[in-house]
Amino acid sequence: MVEVSRRENVALVELAAGKANALDGDICRELRKCIASEGSTEAAGIVIAAKGAMFSAGIDLLKAAQDTASFADDFLPAMSELLHTVWTLEKPVIAAVNGHAIAGGCLIVCAADWRILGSASAKIGVPELKLGLPLPSLAFDILRAVVTPGRLAEVLYDGGTYAADAAIKVGLADEIVRPEDLISASIAKAAAWGAIHAPAFTLMKRRHRMIALAQSELEPGFDHKVQNVWRSREVQDGLQRYASTQMKKNG
Repeated sequence: MVEVSRRENVALVELAAGKANALDGDICRELRKCIASEGSTEAAGIVIAAKGAMFSAGIDLLKAAQDTASFADDFLPAMSELLHTVWTLEKPVIAAVNGHAIAGGCLIVCAADWRILGSASAKIGVPELKLGLPLPSLAFDILRAVVTPGRLAEVLYDGGTYAADAAIKVGLADEIVRPEDLISASIAKAAAWGAIHAPAFTLMKRRHRMIALAQSELEPGFDHKVQNVWRSREVQDGLQRYASTQMKKNG
C-alpha cells in the first residue's frame, strides 16, 4: 500500500494502492506510520508521492457505499491522525503531485509544507460537500490555513477542482514542474529546507502551524457531529448512487 525509499538522504514515501490510490482507514494508518517512522530518522525531509497516474482520488467509494457508517467510524479518525502527523512533523514535508488529488488526496497534499504539481492537467480540490460529507475539524482548518484569503468559501462550497495556474491561485499548489522533473524537484526542495538548522526550522514550522491546530480544538465534539453526518442513511444512499453512476461511466 505504501513504499518507502531514500533519495539523497530524503525519504520518498509513495502511495501504491491501485489505480486511483483510493483511501480507507488501513491505507491512512499505513501512510501515517511510514511518515512518522521516517520523521524519526536522520532523513533531511520527506516527499509524499504516489505510484501510477493519480495521486489519490479520495475515499474508496465502493467500500464507503457498502457500509458508510462502518467506513466512517474507521476512516475519519485514521485520516485525522494522518493529517495531524503530516501537519506537525518537525521535518520538511513536500507533496509531489503526479496526477489528480481529490478530496482526501487534496487534504494530504495541503498538509504538506510545499506542494508541487507534475502535471498541467492534474486536478486538485475538495468536492466532499457535493456528496454531503463535511470535513473533520483539522482537515477544515488545514484547508483554511493554505487556501488564498478570500477563496475558502469558493473552494469549500463550490467543491470545484483546479488545475495548474488555477490551483496555485487558490493556494492548493505552490509550483508546477515538468512530469519528468517532479520527484527530483521535490527531493531538492526537501533537501534544501532540511539543511536549515533543525531547531530553528522546527520552531518556525511549529509557530506557522499552531493556529490551525488550536482552531481545530475550539469546538469539542465537532468531529463527532461530522461522523454522525457521514453515518447517516441519506449520505449512504447518495454515495451508493454516485458509486453506481461512476461504475457505469467507467464501463
